Amino acid sequence: MNKKEILSNLDARDANFMKDVEFDIKEDSITLTTYDSFVKDYIFPNITQKIKELTGKQVFGKLEIRLEENQDSISLFNRFGIVMGNMDLDPSLTKERLVIGDFNKRAVAAKDNLLDWHNDRIKNILTIWGGTGLGKTHILHTAGWDVIKQKKNIYLADSNRFIDEVLKYSKEKKLDSMHSIWNDCTMILFDDLQGLSEKAKKIPFVESELFNAIQIFTQPKKRCIFACDRNPLALQFDDRINYRLAENAIEITRPDKDARMEILRKLFGERSREIKKEYIDLLAEKLNQNVRQLMGAVNSINIQMELGSPIDEQTITVVIASLAVSPRAHKTDPLERIVNHVIMNMGIERNELFEKRSRNPARITAIAVARLLYPKIEVDTIAKFFNTSRKSVYEIAEREAKTDSVVSIMSLIMAEGR
Repeated sequence: MNKKEILSNLDARDANFMKDVEFDIKEDSITLTTYDSFVKDYIFPNITQKIKELTGKQVFGKLEIRLEENQDSISLFNRFGIVMGNMDLDPSLTKERLVIGDFNKRAVAAKDNLLDWHNDRIKNILTIWGGTGLGKTHILHTAGWDVIKQKKNIYLADSNRFIDEVLKYSKEKKLDSMHSIWNDCTMILFDDLQGLSEKAKKIPFVESELFNAIQIFTQPKKRCIFACDRNPLALQFDDRINYRLAENAIEITRPDKDARMEILRKLFGERSREIKKEYIDLLAEKLNQNVRQLMGAVNSINIQMELGSPIDEQTITVVIASLAVSPRAHKTDPLERIVNHVIMNMGIERNELFEKRSRNPARITAIAVARLLYPKIEVDTIAKFFNTSRKSVYEIAEREAKTDSVVSIMSLIMAEGR
């Protein structure tokens, strides 16, 4: 089957998502290549299985960054600086597209201070940390574009590529060549450092090379920025690395509602889409986890508009429901799924739901939904999960069965399919 035949066998929605995807069809496999991170993260996981069933071939998906011929980034590379390593700066992650709010302004300010090359008193190492999808990579790449414009060279890496490169140079006995490349660069930008942390004890000489990189890039007139998903003191490196990373560590938190609304307005504006203010407000109210969640909503609504579907409150509600629960929770633990829905619906933090106080609406709602929606789950399991008694589970389920919050959460989960 060729691409046209495969698309003709998909439903209209899936076919529309896949129209710009490149198909590399071989005898026993198909590789799908997209330039849209939303398609890679949210469409490929389901569509690859469908295509596998259609063709009987193994199906793989990958994301690539496409630089157009007329983009300024090309001339920047040629005229001003070099990006070394196995990665490219993302042309979409620019300073102009970065929304700054209470959740990230300290990290952005620290990054800007780090790029003041005339200030010898500032620490020349910065670690930005926080949960997934909060914009750490965006800040990293804005720093990269700024450094390139200043006619300086940068070394761009993440955990997997760093490990691959160290192993490659080590195998070829050319680690000195790698160190020479680092010495030729002014700054290292290192993303997803936690990945290296989790593998450090299995490949200790790679951890040693990370220490060497830190030593090189904390020399005078050099800079280093790292990004990870947890406090650097919680990483699994030796203390000599952890404490260096923690010298100037700034946390990014979840974006506040004002920032979420600004992100949505900017994303819709980039697509030349006009959305009612009340819908942006509703999306910002309910989708409070991270920036990726907001991007998923905008992409989903954009596709609906391309298909000519009306954008009304029902459409917005469906989009919110589809993004309110993490795929991992959806596929595995139903109790985690309930927790995610309650957190999204009530606009609270996870730790707030589990607070054990006399009247915690979120916790009560979650317990009631768990008992009513999943009667096959043992009461002991529910009680242990929410740190309460068997008696409380029974009493809450009976008392709260018809409350609006319980009915609303149950309806959303049932609409998705239990």
